[in-house]
Amino acid sequence: MIQLHFLLPGLLGRTRWTGEQAEESVRAPGLERLLSRADMQPAPASSVVQLCACFGLVDEESALPVAALTRTIDTGERPDGYWLRLDPVHLRAGAREIMMTNPDDLQLGSEDNQALGLSCAAHLAEYGLTLDFTAVGRWYVHLPETPELFTLGPQNCIDRDIASDLPRGSAGPLWHRYMTELQMLLAGHPVNSAREQRGLPVVNSVWPWGGGVLPQTVPAQGIAYGDDLLLSGLAHWAGWAHAPLPPDLGNMLNGQKAARAVVFFGPDVLPEPQADPRARPGVIERFERDWFVPLEQALKRRKIDTVWLYPGRGLCLRSGIRQAWRLWRRTRPLQRWRAAP
Repeated sequence: MIQLHFLLPGLLGRTRWTGEQAEESVRAPGLERLLSRADMQPAPASSVVQLCACFGLVDEESALPVAALTRTIDTGERPDGYWLRLDPVHLRAGAREIMMTNPDDLQLGSEDNQALGLSCAAHLAEYGLTLDFTAVGRWYVHLPETPELFTLGPQNCIDRDIASDLPRGSAGPLWHRYMTELQMLLAGHPVNSAREQRGLPVVNSVWPWGGGVLPQTVPAQGIAYGDDLLLSGLAHWAGWAHAPLPPDLGNMLNGQKAARAVVFFGPDVLPEPQADPRARPGVIERFERDWFVPLEQALKRRKIDTVWLYPGRGLCLRSGIRQAWRLWRRTRPLQRWRAAP
């Protein structure tokens, strides 16, 4: 029997969302029944943590080897030892705080990435550190020993005061210093002057995160669907098959041979409610037709044994044949799920 893990972090989003009038009229009966009849339990709020957990890597985000996993895909090599991401970012000053903008908004091209990376690499080389900036917007540092360093991924820090999100642990102050020195270097960089003239956000800092060492043991075999880089790295590490997202559940099940599957719908497929509220009705309607209604039917007909839905907001909803036939449960409208505290 098939067991599916569906990760849809953009369905409910990361924060409480009351919606707008255009979204309040959306109906998704199949999805609403699935959510309302399922067994609910807490799950990690971070999609990074949840994605890793689906592959058996269970830990706090600061201990997950995200850098090593993504570098596997960026370089085609299996990285040994401890690797840390050191991504270029844009920080903006508010009235009393410093906030990070979405790294996707940088629009960092290969030429800018190369020039900025060369300058930062030359500076870090003075400390015996080698910066790998081959991948645009994803920089890596290899450390000879595992530091006591606790970090958060940039996606968790967007549009909020980063004071409490800075690296912690005994190695934290050292990386604060590296960040400060690189900020000074980047402040007068010719690339940033040119970016300002083009109306683009400047790269004025770097963000350490995702440090860790790849474990040797791998989980039971399965297949991963989705275009996310971390998902690709996890599938490569685990020896799983990896494929793009199918157009609908029927196409996926027709070609499904593995008994376990992880399906990740990233923000490019299912944006968070705040991202584009007016487009949400059409997106949800397509998901209802292509995924949620067929999923409900597949559970009732025992084509799928168990499905775990991760809709965001730190929730996990587990459904099987028993949950699918809980006809007596009152269906909770989707808007109430989004607006719940």
